[in-house]
Amino acid sequence: MPATAQTAGSLDPSFGDQFWRRNSLYGSPWVTVILPARDGKVYLGGYCIDLMEGTSPGLVIARLTSDGTLDGTFASGVASWLWDNEDAEVHAAALQPDGKLIIVGDDLFESAPSGTMLRLNADGTRDTGFTARTLPVRDGVRMLAVQEDGKILIGAAIVSKVPPFDLPGTTTVGIQRLNADGSQDTGFKSVSLAESQGFETTTCVVVLPDGKLLIGGEGYASVFANGRSCLRLNTDGSLDASFGPVVVDVDQSQSLGVVYRGTVGSMVRQADGKVVIGGWFTHVNGSPKNSIARLNADGSLDESFDVGLRQGSQVTCMAQQNDGRILVAGWNINVLGTRYATIARLEADGSLDRSFSPGTPSQHGISTIGLEADGNVLVGGGFTLLNGVPRRGYARLLGSERPTPRDRFATAAQAAGLSGEAAAPESAPQGDGVANLHKYAFNLDMHRADGGTMSQGGVRGLPSLLPPRAARTFRFEFLRRRNSGLVYIPQLTTRPDIASWWRTLTGIAPKIDPIDATWERLTYEVKRNEPNIFFRVEVRLP
Repeated sequence: MPATAQTAGSLDPSFGDQFWRRNSLYGSPWVTVILPARDGKVYLGGYCIDLMEGTSPGLVIARLTSDGTLDGTFASGVASWLWDNEDAEVHAAALQPDGKLIIVGDDLFESAPSGTMLRLNADGTRDTGFTARTLPVRDGVRMLAVQEDGKILIGAAIVSKVPPFDLPGTTTVGIQRLNADGSQDTGFKSVSLAESQGFETTTCVVVLPDGKLLIGGEGYASVFANGRSCLRLNTDGSLDASFGPVVVDVDQSQSLGVVYRGTVGSMVRQADGKVVIGGWFTHVNGSPKNSIARLNADGSLDESFDVGLRQGSQVTCMAQQNDGRILVAGWNINVLGTRYATIARLEADGSLDRSFSPGTPSQHGISTIGLEADGNVLVGGGFTLLNGVPRRGYARLLGSERPTPRDRFATAAQAAGLSGEAAAPESAPQGDGVANLHKYAFNLDMHRADGGTMSQGGVRGLPSLLPPRAARTFRFEFLRRRNSGLVYIPQLTTRPDIASWWRTLTGIAPKIDPIDATWERLTYEVKRNEPNIFFRVEVRLP
């Protein structure tokens, strides 16, 4: 057991990495989407996701279990309809309230009404009843968000007029709104490039409390001298002229006076209504601001917000925690003492949160951030090394300091009323080799060697197999301490010698029999065709 606590920003060594194929001819994966679900699972999207063990060629979206292993019940349904499509790539994903997953990107499925947008059922199969037809776009769909009313916002560069859509040529801002079933929201207006001063492609959106939309993105061309990079739209999609203007530029060479249009690629709205924007720029409305700035509610620049990023930094993604602190990631996040970092955490006022210490930066930057319910931070990108540890494409960082296992066991033992040797996290009082955590978790005898399996109806002992009630049915039972905070994870495999083959039992509801105020018994019945099945229960500290 480690003697020191892990600091916020530290890599979670138990999550991911070991599940990629080694020595692949296709290079490394690039993760552009990492989306935590309410059940603790994680959706992973991008390209070369098929490099994960157990997947098929062409996979661009996968689902992971809470420990970062591949959820095989989801991935197989996706790979079959993306077979050998080397150009397929997922740029964004969002979950609907019914658990269905919408994905957008490039060349996702040639025979679908739109190859840039699909909806998947909970098992990963394509929802053929979802017939969304996005307007013709260049370079795929880049942004996706689901409003509280279920309507779907997508961002892209609209390039042409194609029936039955009645929008004029290449002159509209790149945002569309669909109804929840994928049909066009005909009440959503389009804003011309001339009206928006050259705002073309939407890459990020914030739905404001009053239903208005704040969109950020890219400008069209230098013909618009003051091209906008951030707009506010009314609820019907029309331009809110009272906001801004917001113009971001990149000064590539101060000596030559060369200025290029910048990009706003990420935004977060703070509790006071101000909005932090991130992207690639050196100036906002003419004021020096390197790749991150804050706007007042009316779109004017908040000069008091000064993060101190140096020129050359690029912010690709941001996420705001419940406590108001902001995670900022990308390339060369060079602020104060974080030289060439790829992720940092800011206080609400823009100052650096020094308690978040991610260590050595990744090689190829971070493209996406996902916040888990427990405050931990998921990151994705094209990196192969993170914090000095091999990690390919995705990883989990701790959102707060994590107590040592010794401390966590001491807390659990105290709650259980254990003391002396019974509460010692590393002792084995009878020399039986069974850790005290397992004694505590399965009600083993603390005063004598107790390595036997639990007899049916017993109240102590290790997990055990029961006689089957039907052919090819396995019955597996174990005790669980009630209201302890311990996490019990039943798993099965056909190859116990290969760590990555162990799979969590999902989709099977156990029979739960209360024993007393402290204990209950869980019984699983699993139908399998394999002749050799092995079961185990992983127990994690709270």
